[in-house]
Amino acid sequence: MTLRPFLTALAFLLACPSFGQDLVLFPRDRTFRPSLADPLEPGNRLFFDGAVVRFDGDLGGTLDLLSLPSEGEGTLAWGLLAGTGVKFIRLYWGSFYLQAIDLHLGTYAAFASGPFSARLAYRREASHLGSYYFSRSGPPLRLPIPSHRDSLDLLAAFQVLEELRLLGGGGHALDAIPSVPPFFLHLGLEAVSGEVFPGSRLYLSYDLLAQEGPARHGLQAGLAWKAGPSTFRAGVLFQGGPSRYGQFAGETDDHWGLGMTFEP
Repeated sequence: MTLRPFLTALAFLLACPSFGQDLVLFPRDRTFRPSLADPLEPGNRLFFDGAVVRFDGDLGGTLDLLSLPSEGEGTLAWGLLAGTGVKFIRLYWGSFYLQAIDLHLGTYAAFASGPFSARLAYRREASHLGSYYFSRSGPPLRLPIPSHRDSLDLLAAFQVLEELRLLGGGGHALDAIPSVPPFFLHLGLEAVSGEVFPGSRLYLSYDLLAQEGPARHGLQAGLAWKAGPSTFRAGVLFQGGPSRYGQFAGETDDHWGLGMTFEP
């Protein structure tokens, strides 16, 4: 990955006429909130599938580094996204092996005005096999393959009601090994109920990534607790379609389970 996307986004902010007047470093609130159910979005998640005794975990997120609010016109921001996703599987009681680990790194420019927000992101993803395939005597059970993808994607969101948020966009895979369809369409929705208990609501989030071939689905439904700026969610999670892990590109990976997510 080169520094060009980072420097381009920074130069864009510096070129704004009001630079230096209202510029905020490390703003407390994010300008754009990503899709909750997108399995490829960096975040803090733990997913348990009891059918095959499998754990999927994610650690990461997005961070606005600079924001430039303009009264009556909205807020422009530049930031970074980074995260890692891991998959563990149990062979027998008390013995878990790492099957895959994926790394995500990128930069973005975001804009928000009233109920509308959008994010243009450049990201690089790399995938590696875990110890499960190399921990036994003899030849490896599976050989690693070169796996990385550079992509550019635009995602917009509109808060239709306080309880309903719609998302839509698309993107282009700039470079990918193994090869993937070059263009994709991204859709999603998020819905919440009124308060069930003080500070808690029921929520539903669905995410669809459509491309040539099978589509990738993500679904979350459960209970969300909000404490100050942080939100904790627990419920049922589903991920379906092509595997999210690059080492298993082209393989179908449908699974339900119990999950938890945390937004600081």
